[in-house]
Amino acid sequence: MFESPGTSRENTPHSPCQSPCEFVTFAKIWAPYGGPTEEETFVRFGMTNLRFSRALWESLTEGNHQLDAATYESFVTNHPSPLQHTFTRPA
Repeated sequence: MFESPGTSRENTPHSPCQSPCEFVTFAKIWAPYGGPTEEETFVRFGMTNLRFSRALWESLTEGNHQLDAATYESFVTNHPSPLQHTFTRPA
């Protein structure tokens, strides 16, 4: 398959190798709107909202992300965790 210069599978929006910070940033951007649509999530990350929620919570538990209480609450509301996470609620 021909790829134009400067592009590769790793640079496409459907790449499974996304930075954990990208998940958090994307969720913060969409928080005021009740979370992203299925279409927005698929276009950006190539995954469903359920998979995105899982990836978001995994990145929060594995990373060093600081969330304020309002952001945390919006994540809990908009992205219910499909796994038991150890990310603690901010004070």
